[in-house]
Amino acid sequence: MSETWTLHARGPVPVGPERYPSPRRLRRTLAFVIDAGLHLGAAVLADSVGGAVLPPEDSMVALAVAVGTWMLLSFVHRTVVQSIYHVTLGKWLLGLCVIRPADGRWPTFGALVWCWVLGFVAFLFQNTPTEGKDGFPLVVRRRDVHQ
Repeated sequence: MSETWTLHARGPVPVGPERYPSPRRLRRTLAFVIDAGLHLGAAVLADSVGGAVLPPEDSMVALAVAVGTWMLLSFVHRTVVQSIYHVTLGKWLLGLCVIRPADGRWPTFGALVWCWVLGFVAFLFQNTPTEGKDGFPLVVRRRDVHQ
């Protein structure tokens, strides 16, 4: 991504429907589906390769490799890539980016790691985290981020 955005440096800016009024729920959902498909596809590929290479009695090893691949790709994609580009592949394709809800600035790597861990725990307990609350980044349209 060659374009960059600069955010207002005048201190805290209220973030909410007044500043980012455009509807984005469908875009956000589709971006999640694209990203989840990418992560799941890599896990299925790892399981297929592991199943073809390993003997049948080591199917649990192939499954562990697939789960590890899914977790690693999800972590790198949602933390490292987002900390550099402010988007995942799905968000980029649909014109979205992430910002901190408190002040509208880009989230830090540490904040994204924290959100990934909390999101993973929430996934395990079947509890959906709330976007823009509890430190989770807010997903907004790229064109709405003020330069």
